[in-house]
Amino acid sequence: SDAPIEFRSGADQELGGQNAGLAKSRTQTDGSAEIVLPRDFDECMLAHEILHVVLKRRGIPQVVKWPHLEGPFTLLVTHLEDAMHHPPLFHELRGRGFDDRPYWRDFVDKVGTWEGSDSTKASEAIGRAFLISELITLSTENPASVIEARRKTHPISVELGEAVARVLQPDNGMLWSRSSKMRRAALRVLRYLTE
Repeated sequence: SDAPIEFRSGADQELGGQNAGLAKSRTQTDGSAEIVLPRDFDECMLAHEILHVVLKRRGIPQVVKWPHLEGPFTLLVTHLEDAMHHPPLFHELRGRGFDDRPYWRDFVDKVGTWEGSDSTKASEAIGRAFLISELITLSTENPASVIEARRKTHPISVELGEAVARVLQPDNGMLWSRSSKMRRAALRVLRYLTE
């Protein structure tokens, strides 16, 4: 697509507040996109966000977000879309020679610093569950010890994360080779979470 991609620097609050250091991208239906990066972004982070745009332009399924439905719903669909996009994205990122180990080390460190325990807010447990599922299915680091530590303090998040990982586990890349399989997996995850 020849649609433009706009790059800009974002404030910490826009990029996740306490998770400062993250980046994000938005792709419109016409293929135009905006990528928002923190001031200290690196080449791998930039490539990651560009690949989100590329995959969407190639037709990878997207989860529709409605601006009037903010809060837990928006968080859930954002996590679900990342869970669908990240397996082929990291596969392509690694295939292009990018080293994503620093990303995963930071990811493991952040999960290792979760405080408190599973709260009564289901949306928080579900959000953490998607992060656990990514650690299980995609991490280049060994997440076993941090997952076991979180199992003691966040058992619901870990149990849900393991279930999501089983549903979305890339089957030698086959799940991600067809959009219809990806959509069915996303629906299975949503059904599981609503039960």
